[in-house]
Amino acid sequence: MTSNLFFTQKALPNVYTMQPESWECVEQAVSILKSGQVVLFNLESLPADLAQRMTDFTSGCLCAIAGQQVKIGRDVVMFCPPNIRVSTPGIEDTCQSWATDPTLATDMARHLP
Repeated sequence: MTSNLFFTQKALPNVYTMQPESWECVEQAVSILKSGQVVLFNLESLPADLAQRMTDFTSGCLCAIAGQQVKIGRDVVMFCPPNIRVSTPGIEDTCQSWATDPTLATDMARHLP
């Protein structure tokens, strides 16, 4: 019996897991997000203030490209570009409202590496 089904091979996005230890790692994460890939930050080894600053910076860049941020665990955050959507029932997507403000998005995009 022959099959009438035809499957197309699409390029699937990668998920990059990172334990950022420097700002160069954060810049690399932003470049990965801009290329349409997912970044997962494990921040458990960082001091709380540095982890917060790195998360804030990455979140700002992510919102400028209309992406989505999801907190997976206490020290684990997933950043998704606009071509990936994560369903989080009952949790508001904080980037969604920022992304609808064209002035803010344009200003933030100028600061992307």
